[in-house]
Amino acid sequence: DDDDSVVPLSAQTRRPLDTALRQQRVDAWYPILDPWWVIGTFVVLGVIFVPLGFKMKSLSDNTVEIVEMYDSYDNSHPNCGINTTANA
Repeated sequence: DDDDSVVPLSAQTRRPLDTALRQQRVDAWYPILDPWWVIGTFVVLGVIFVPLGFKMKSLSDNTVEIVEMYDSYDNSHPNCGINTTANA
């Protein structure tokens, strides 16, 4: 038999490792958000992203859109279409 690889039930354990993360003993982080820190963060993000948004908007406004209709092309391969009929 191949019973050498079987671990007896008394030796099996389903306990997680005894680490702070796995046992949920990690210290919590409580950020202190005073008004000046929040206002400063919003101003910095605004200084970065408002000009970036204007630049992206101007680039998208200058984009040339090409519209091409495929209805006018000739049907050189009539067997390549899908034909459907509906009974009324």
